[in-house]
Amino acid sequence: MPPLPSDARAGLIRPARVDEVDALNALTGRSCLHWGYEPAFLDWEPHAITVYPEMLDGVRAQVLQEEEGRVVGYYVLTGELAAEATAEPPTLHLDKLFVDADRIGTGRGKRLWLHAVETARALGAVELAFAADPNAAPFYRAMGADWESEETTSRPGWKLQHFRFPIPPGRLPTSEEQLHAVTLGGPAVHDAPIDLAEYDPAWPVLFQREAARIRAVLGERVLLLEHVGSTSVPGLCAKPILDLLLVVADSADEPAYVPPMEAAGYPLRIREPDWHEHRLFKGLDPVVNIHVFSAGSPEIGRMLAFRDHLRADAADRDLYADAKRDLAARTWHYVQNYADAKTDIVGAIISRAAAARRQAAAG
Repeated sequence: MPPLPSDARAGLIRPARVDEVDALNALTGRSCLHWGYEPAFLDWEPHAITVYPEMLDGVRAQVLQEEEGRVVGYYVLTGELAAEATAEPPTLHLDKLFVDADRIGTGRGKRLWLHAVETARALGAVELAFAADPNAAPFYRAMGADWESEETTSRPGWKLQHFRFPIPPGRLPTSEEQLHAVTLGGPAVHDAPIDLAEYDPAWPVLFQREAARIRAVLGERVLLLEHVGSTSVPGLCAKPILDLLLVVADSADEPAYVPPMEAAGYPLRIREPDWHEHRLFKGLDPVVNIHVFSAGSPEIGRMLAFRDHLRADAADRDLYADAKRDLAARTWHYVQNYADAKTDIVGAIISRAAAARRQAAAG
């Protein structure tokens, strides 16, 4: 038997398909048998371990697929999404997370967990709640989840373990290892403060010029193209680099859009398959970052909501500007470290914006 792959980054995480429901249920069965559960246990409460077709909808169900095409793990999130909430901030439920029997212990469970947390955060959840069997409890404790209670079940001696996990309001910080893994050619060392410029009325004009160029290159493949980031907010200081949001049908399908973009002078610099299949192109005239996401990614709405809130709320705009100036004055090894340091203030502003929308929706 060949050695088991230990590279936890092998393969990609992508949305599950409805036609994979039988394969996922078979994977669940193999995983349960690995942990010593007899076949009769699988018939005990089938709803607890069964994947139903209606669960495989949108970003809430994701699979880990290795390079040769085999699916070796998955997770399913359930619960009320932020866009549907009208009162309290939503708590999403980690309904299922399973790794195939011969991939347990290779880091794939952790990778799926981190992806689930990031997806829940992007959807606007403030915490994950879930019940785990006793064998999985040590894993979730190691991931930082808070044990809440245990539930006696009809199966003698078997108690469900209930956990909650507070979700960080912003994107999890990027480690140096991760930064090197996702940056084509490696990240540029900065080792300096960040230069911020006062708002320039030329920025929206430059955006329109860049947008016209990109539309000419990609045509109908452009599903949405927006000016985002600090340069899109009048009155806000910013690095003099325009951020553009480009939405395509499938950002993981690089052959569909990367070659023409690179031929037009926009080299691909970042590839993040585990973070909403994010891609980033660079441009030099003017200096731009072009963020690419697939249609339906929750990160699209999050970026636009943050921009729109700062455009409308002077107090939060000033608060964000003050935080940026304070952080920018420090020395940063990578520019991404500066971006990660803004996570708390960005998350707090997004939370207030979401709360305001829920209050308005509730009347």
